[in-house]
Amino acid sequence: MATDVTNFDSEVIARSYEKPVLVDFWAPWCGPCRMIGPVLEKMAEEAEDWELAKVNTDEQQDVARRYNIMSIPAVKLFSQGQVVDEFVGALPEAQVRRWLEQALPSESQPVIEQARALITDDPEEALKLLRTVLDQEPDNAAARALVAQALVFQDPQRAMQMLDGVDLKDPVPVRIADAVGVLAHLAAASDNPDKLGDSPAREAYLNGAKLISEQQFPEAFEELLKVVRTDRRLDDDGARKAILALFVLLGDENPLTVEYRRKLQQTLF
Repeated sequence: MATDVTNFDSEVIARSYEKPVLVDFWAPWCGPCRMIGPVLEKMAEEAEDWELAKVNTDEQQDVARRYNIMSIPAVKLFSQGQVVDEFVGALPEAQVRRWLEQALPSESQPVIEQARALITDDPEEALKLLRTVLDQEPDNAAARALVAQALVFQDPQRAMQMLDGVDLKDPVPVRIADAVGVLAHLAAASDNPDKLGDSPAREAYLNGAKLISEQQFPEAFEELLKVVRTDRRLDDDGARKAILALFVLLGDENPLTVEYRRKLQQTLF
């Protein structure tokens, strides 16, 4: 069943917290839209685990601008209020089905979201939840990325091992994986301080790495900011990269992220 959207926030965003919503951005004058529209509607009639919503971009130009619709047909899959995957153009039905099979969140998604909420304040409980997911879905990219996030401060090498061979497509796991890689590199650099060369900022850089491993984040930020002020070239701008990685792992709303993002900007500019 397809819904012609009149209120995007309630019919798509709010609804996507209950069930994934596939949104077909179309217009009456668009030939390819008339080709893929019936395909999506046919699939929606068969589906029980997702719903189809259609947005006429001529009538809902504000929504089209909000999601940067530059070409139609544009198809976006929403879950938990966010776009989780998308494509543009009139694809054949078989290709759309293959895409959707990969794009739909797994049944373990609520457990993953629960673990994500706990990852900073209670990593042990988060790990317990994530292990239940990985027991059923060993290659779940989101779960493996979160496990790496939970492990990176105490065991950076094991954290990196969790990411080996993982197909990271979703932006959130990609950002986490990149941040884990930066902190794993920092830990490796601190184990081989001679490779850092002779820099007036080297001691602060090593102190920052040690404080991160001890999860003393305010003190770590301060040490890394000293490096940014003194020697940006040390370890290929490693201090700034480590600060940005911490922002990702602590979360945008964390008070430390808010405070030290401002301090970093002041230091840089």
